[in-house]
Amino acid sequence: MRLAFALPLIALALLFMAPATAAPPPAQSNSRIEAEPPDASAREDVGRIMELTLPLLDGQVLRYYDGDGNFIGLARRRGLTIRFFDAEGNYLGRARRVTQRLTRYFDAEDNYIGRRIDQHLVTTHAATAYRHDPGWDEGTDAGQ
Repeated sequence: MRLAFALPLIALALLFMAPATAAPPPAQSNSRIEAEPPDASAREDVGRIMELTLPLLDGQVLRYYDGDGNFIGLARRRGLTIRFFDAEGNYLGRARRVTQRLTRYFDAEDNYIGRRIDQHLVTTHAATAYRHDPGWDEGTDAGQ
């Protein structure tokens, strides 16, 4: 009798422990961005790193592409730190995972630029900025 009661509970627990598959971010995200007011020396594209999807796994490299399939940058994760680079390899800034919900962002000069709550993480190796989400590369036609 106890076994018949325990089997559905074990199956339910295994269902929640199954690894999540990487899927595109939902159209409506619950994440919040709380950015610091930009100073005069801040570059425009640094604040846009806060809008990008982050790599979940330690040692993972996530490549970003615009809606036309052009490579626009990458992010490398080491431990709780994610470093962002543009397509030419220039360092843009870093993100520091504080908790499972909170991520703090810093520019290339290590100035605090803001934080994001409930950031989307993926296990894939590439992320595409769709037409409705141009990422940081708004200078191209990816956002139109």
